[in-house]
Amino acid sequence: MNFIFAFILFALLTVNAAPFQLSKRAITFGSCGDAHEPIPLLNVKIGTNPPESEKSESFEVSGKVTKVDIPDQATINIVYFDNDRKNLGNYFKTFNETIKAGTPFKISLSDVPTPRLPHSYELKVYVDDESTLACANAIVG
Repeated sequence: MNFIFAFILFALLTVNAAPFQLSKRAITFGSCGDAHEPIPLLNVKIGTNPPESEKSESFEVSGKVTKVDIPDQATINIVYFDNDRKNLGNYFKTFNETIKAGTPFKISLSDVPTPRLPHSYELKVYVDDESTLACANAIVG
């Protein structure tokens, strides 16, 4: 009888000790455009996926813009929105050289500040020069 009780107690403790990962699912980015005006999709890798609230993060952004050059004054932008589309925080960096149309590019960004994040939010990463040239979007939560 004591053996059965000990076994059940051990099983319960083992289950409760297992890490619970359902609330920390990795972010998957998708496109930002619609079917009528497709925008080239960026590939985004995040150092800590999903980002941790109020901690610096690293991003690796790559892609290819096929129709136009990316001028050296264009920016790479990382923006967090809440469910009401209120801007929670943003970061940008200016390109330091022109990238010809059709040329693949990769940019590594470190020490990107992460705002205080609610349970659900939107994360948008895009290349901008008066209009959006390439983009990736993710809904979290």
